[in-house]
This record gives sequence, structure tokens and C-alpha cells, in this order.
Amino acid sequence: MSACLAMSTALGRALTQTSKRHLKMKALVPSRVTPLVSKRAQVVKHRQTRIVYAAAAGMGSSGGGEESYEVVVFPRLKERDVWRRLGVSKDASYEEIQDARNYLVETHRTHAEGVEAIEDAFDKIISQKLKQRKKEGKINLKQKKEDVTEGWKYKIMTNIENPKQKLVLQRLAVYAFLAVWSLYQSAATGPAFQVAVSFILTIYLLCVKRGGKGAILNSLKDSFLALLAGWLVGTVLPVYLSFLFPPALSPETICALFSFITMWWTATFWK
Repeated sequence: MSACLAMSTALGRALTQTSKRHLKMKALVPSRVTPLVSKRAQVVKHRQTRIVYAAAAGMGSSGGGEESYEVVVFPRLKERDVWRRLGVSKDASYEEIQDARNYLVETHRTHAEGVEAIEDAFDKIISQKLKQRKKEGKINLKQKKEDVTEGWKYKIMTNIENPKQKLVLQRLAVYAFLAVWSLYQSAATGPAFQVAVSFILTIYLLCVKRGGKGAILNSLKDSFLALLAGWLVGTVLPVYLSFLFPPALSPETICALFSFITMWWTATFWK
């Protein structure tokens, strides 16, 4: 009889302790999440609750002492500088940033607001790194087009350069002066002298740009092709679009004007 009484007394004490533990763990679990807490904080708090349950269950099964739950507060919670908040320098590599984030999250996993601040700093730092690399041209987020390395279009595009605007305007002024000069002299002597000056100038500018062995012959060839192209356009175009040209302009003057344009383009944009 006494043995049964002792057993029932021990069983009652065990049930009492179990109910107390249950009430304490229930108090640790938030009944609801306020709207001001972000979605990430909800996930972190959910994980934190699971940790608390696991710790409380482990203590309860060991039967040792009263349960305790220590929150390791993140000390740089209100730090606005994301680099200082994460504890890394601006020259840190991605691996260093990732290691710092993992270490802080593991250390302060019991502090929901701290984990949220760490994750926010990590996201902003990675975003800044990506923008910096994109600005420096190290990465290209746009889809690359297939390179076409054959055909006449590719050869033409590879020989066209993009000079500075100041250089373009300077050479345009020189060739425009020759064109105006040829208009004033066309009635008396014709534009032959001005075309010859423009031709020699084009050869010189191409030689200065290219330099090296064989520059003179290549420059002579390209200048002659530019002169020929301008002369052909000036010969054919007035036949079909005669209303665009004043009757006072002679055919030689019209051909010379188009030659000035083609030689200017060759001396300025052709490599």
C-alpha cells in the first residue's frame, strides 16, 4: 500500500513538472506575428521557435535543472553602414563576405532582428558589388549576340572607328572650306585644284593615323577609292534627282562636292 502511494506521488510530481514546462515553452512561442515584422523575420522567428522547443525538450529529457534560453543580441543592429554592420571592408571578396554573413547568422541565430539586419546588409553589399562589376564592364547581364566574323559586312564594320567629336568637327571644317572654295572658283577654273588638295590631304591624314610599313600605299589606295566613289555618286545622282541640284552647278562641281564628302568620311572614320 505504501509503495503504491509513493508511486502515485512521484507520478503526480512528474505530471506537474511536465505541465509547467509546457506552459513555459508555450509562453516562448509567439501567438501571432505583428504586421510590422518582415517576412524574413517571420521565417527566422519560426526557426528560433523550433530551436527553443528542441532545447527545452533536450533539457526536459535530461531532467537537469530549470530551462534557460539565452538570446545573443547582435551589437551592430542600428549600424547604417552595411559594410561596418557585416564587419567587412569594401575590398573584400565574395567568399569573405559570405563567410562573415554565415558566421554572424550562426552566432546570433537566437536574435531575430539581428539576423534580419545581417541578411539585409549581405543583400545590399552583393547588389553593390554586382553594380560595380557591371559598371567596370567585367560582367554583361545582357544576352550576347553571336559574332559574325565572315562576309563583307564584318570587314567593313571592323575597319570603321569612332573618333572624338572634336576631331570630326575639325576635319569637317577643313573639307567644308575646300568645298566652298571650289564653288567660288568653279566658274573660272573648275574644282580640279581643290579636289587635288583634298586628295593629298586624305592620303596624309590616313598615313598619320596608320603609320608603319605599307601605310603610304594603303592610304593612296583608300583615298583613290573614296575619290572614285564620290565621283560616281556625283555623276549618277543628278541624272535621277536633278531637281535637288541648282542649274548653275556644273557636273564637275557636283562630282567634286560628293568627292569632298567621301574623302572626309574616309580620312575621319576609316581605320
